[in-house]
Amino acid sequence: MKNNGPAVKAQGYSKSSRAEYVFIFLLLAASLFLLFYGLGTRYLWQDEAQTPLIAKTILHTGFPYGTDGLNFFSQEGGIEYGRNYLWKWHPWLPFYISALSIRLFGEGNFAYRFPFALFGLASVILVYFMMKRLTGLWRKAAFCAAGVALSTAFLLLARQCRYYSVEMFFIAGSLLFYADYMRNRSKGTLLLLFIFLTGIFHTLYIYFFVLLAAFGLHQFLFPVKRDKNLVVVLMTSLLFNLPFLFSIYSIEFSRANGNMFDAARVLHMIKTYCLYTLKYLFPYFAVFFAAVMFGLRLRKGGHAAAPEDTTMILMLFTLASLVFIPILTPSPFFRNLAGTVIPLAILSGILCFRLFEMNKAAGVALAIAVVFASPLVKFVNEITGSWKEAGGCIVEFINANSSPGDEVLITYPDMPLKLYTGLKVHGGLTGDDLSNIKEPDFVIMRRDEGSDYERATLAYIKRLDIRHYMLYRLPCGDRLWENREDIDFHDFGPDNKMPGVNVYKLIRKESR
Repeated sequence: MKNNGPAVKAQGYSKSSRAEYVFIFLLLAASLFLLFYGLGTRYLWQDEAQTPLIAKTILHTGFPYGTDGLNFFSQEGGIEYGRNYLWKWHPWLPFYISALSIRLFGEGNFAYRFPFALFGLASVILVYFMMKRLTGLWRKAAFCAAGVALSTAFLLLARQCRYYSVEMFFIAGSLLFYADYMRNRSKGTLLLLFIFLTGIFHTLYIYFFVLLAAFGLHQFLFPVKRDKNLVVVLMTSLLFNLPFLFSIYSIEFSRANGNMFDAARVLHMIKTYCLYTLKYLFPYFAVFFAAVMFGLRLRKGGHAAAPEDTTMILMLFTLASLVFIPILTPSPFFRNLAGTVIPLAILSGILCFRLFEMNKAAGVALAIAVVFASPLVKFVNEITGSWKEAGGCIVEFINANSSPGDEVLITYPDMPLKLYTGLKVHGGLTGDDLSNIKEPDFVIMRRDEGSDYERATLAYIKRLDIRHYMLYRLPCGDRLWENREDIDFHDFGPDNKMPGVNVYKLIRKESR
């Protein structure tokens, strides 16, 4: 009698492999579209524009500075500078990445954002292959990677010309390599862990300490899993990187976050970050399903076993973030949660896969619900559409109507003008002295002013003789935040009901 066993097994393996290859193709195609399509359409907004401005000083001096000799690049009244305006506020790695991109690809919106979107793509790939390695299940890895690739929060952050995607990449790698070492005890993984921890330190060192806290807590709670080699690597990464904090990255932290230990502020921040998390990163209904499944495990087995290492590590990191980030950051901006975006997307994927194992339709339905709990449809409409924003309108108007040597006074945003016009720009959040400005060639007063620096600029503008200026109303809604990475303040489309931006152009004396 003929034995068909091996043939059936081979056929099943081939079918599973084909399904995996199809998924990988679709994952890459979707990620390439969502991360890169329309990347160069919109002008860089305030925070984004600061990155290439500082990066270009590297191309001239080798180091990041807060001025190019014409303009200053502070958004905090100058507290980001060190001696001779050497940049101290942010770690330098993202600026060097941006400088390399400018050197290789030149200048332009797409070139500015390209390397950061590339880190976003690398994060999706990293999550898929590491989760497959950790679980041995490509479908489980697929749920996790798809959760990352289709997260609106992840996409908004990764498409910014800012450090966010680099931060997310190094955090995800650090967590997954730590989990991998817990499972496989490979010394090569320890080397990767050290590299990724060093990478996050030189991208956003706050999360470096959050990671160490999460790993330390894991080692404390599970003594059976303690490993001398791992402890040595964690301590080595700390000792290797800590001197940078007190040398090139040293800032006046009391000025940057003077009320960091104020209990009322910290509690308010924790509440705000938790609401952000439950709204966009791990929705309320996902928490409900997680609680239901936990209850079913208790009822079935009489007790609940500890989650697997990967799940536990991701949970501990999220908990550590929600405790320490409110203390270490001055304001509850959504970007401060960027480090938790991928870990929470992976946890959502794990939850959806567990439900999928119980009921395929229910698992897929939950995954779809998690994805569309955030405004993914609005995001797709945004990147496939095109409209004029306030920042872009201002830049284009001034470039079309200015002459070399002209000066601009603006309440906000000053960074895009400094990046795109090459003119001397006063005002914004730089906090520079306005007393020597007599009659700037262009004056822009935005509808909103949200800081003392903007209010001071506005007060100075009101002292100018407006009769010497011609008013131009630009055909763009005077919306302040535009392409901000915060979902709540992001401009997913034009606001046709909002009045246009007012720009005042100096009437030359010979024309008066």
